[in-house]
Amino acid sequence: MDGLHFTIPPMPQLLTVGHSVWRPGDQHVHRIFPVFDMLLVVRGMLYMTEDGHAFELGPGHFLTLEPNRPHYGHKPCEEETDIYWLHFTHSSGVRLVRSEQVSWGALQRSGTDFDTTPAERSLIIPKYTVLDPSPLLPVLREMVELHRSLRLQDEAMLHALSARFLAQLQTAAAGTAKLSGSRLLSERAAAYLRSRQFEPYRAKELEEALHFDIDYITRCLKKHTGLTPLQYDLHVKLEEAKRLLSQTDEPVAVIAGRVGIPDDNYFVRLFRAKLGLTPGAYRKRQRGFI
Repeated sequence: MDGLHFTIPPMPQLLTVGHSVWRPGDQHVHRIFPVFDMLLVVRGMLYMTEDGHAFELGPGHFLTLEPNRPHYGHKPCEEETDIYWLHFTHSSGVRLVRSEQVSWGALQRSGTDFDTTPAERSLIIPKYTVLDPSPLLPVLREMVELHRSLRLQDEAMLHALSARFLAQLQTAAAGTAKLSGSRLLSERAAAYLRSRQFEPYRAKELEEALHFDIDYITRCLKKHTGLTPLQYDLHVKLEEAKRLLSQTDEPVAVIAGRVGIPDDNYFVRLFRAKLGLTPGAYRKRQRGFI
């Protein structure tokens, strides 16, 4: 499945949202539109062409029409057709990607209190797909209702709902990605490591659990997440350690043991190498003492 890769922030901005029931004989106009036009068909059939590529949209079909590409209805509706439509604009980069080539399980850098600018993130939504519309419909109905009688107090909620809608579309894109053998093994390895984040890393146990040689597991995990099993394991452990340092008063040695690194000196070295300060300094920084 093709997806549209948006660089965020900023998030795509909602311009308008609506719901229509098209009668037999209704047909989309021919136009070149400077914004993204997203269409979700709930009932009936909608016939759309974009840049010479024809789409037949039935129930559950979703299509994102791209800015400045001519589109039109190449055939009138033959039955009542129930659709939701949304117009978005986006000021940053957008490119077409194959969803199954996206490293959905890749760990992303989490923000810290040292950051002064937001990190560059990714939002991937389907270009054209068939999905289960039921999770989307409550959000769309609320968006349409707010938009019809928009008040000042509703504006933030409307844009929050649009972000939720885009997040649900990204979940749909991830769900339709075809898992290759290496990706499937990568997902299994990542899930195993997360489930054992409070225990010391042991490559032999990972081999036995997944029934593959550690070298092959390493190649697959690194291909799809950018990390070796040990690096992935340490990332998960240190993220949990950061949470415990921020939210508890437990000694550093206790926290090291709780996250599966029994050698607290080794834990301190790892923490400092990763974050540039000791666990104790991190705790003070989080609590506003330095």
